[in-house]
Amino acid sequence: MSEITVVLPATEMNQLSHELRRLTREILKAQPRRRLWTGMGGADGYGVEMDTPVFTMHPHDENPVCNCGAADSEEEKPCAETCPFGWPNFKHKPSGFAVHWHKWIGRSMEVVGAPPTEMGAMIDECISSLVQVTP
Repeated sequence: MSEITVVLPATEMNQLSHELRRLTREILKAQPRRRLWTGMGGADGYGVEMDTPVFTMHPHDENPVCNCGAADSEEEKPCAETCPFGWPNFKHKPSGFAVHWHKWIGRSMEVVGAPPTEMGAMIDECISSLVQVTP
């Protein structure tokens, strides 16, 4: 029997997943007390709660609670930016680029806004902003 190796080209989503995991690792290095549990997403696959002047990151919340009233409204309207129900899992504040994922980074990801041409540079900017946050 012959073996067949299938090689898939890297995609933009794979690069995005890689960079978001890299950011998660750097956050955990800078602030190890933020470490969360691991599972199918791996040790760096869920993201961590972090808010800096440059970016915000939130792990997936299975049961987010709307605190802005949009979910209770008779008319369909989006949640406020400050409402956990509408938060993206990652948002680069200067560009508005945002990413939503289901449970772990890379799973059913959806992006809002145009991805930056240099994703690595955007994540480097996010990592540099970690020094502005106290643990």
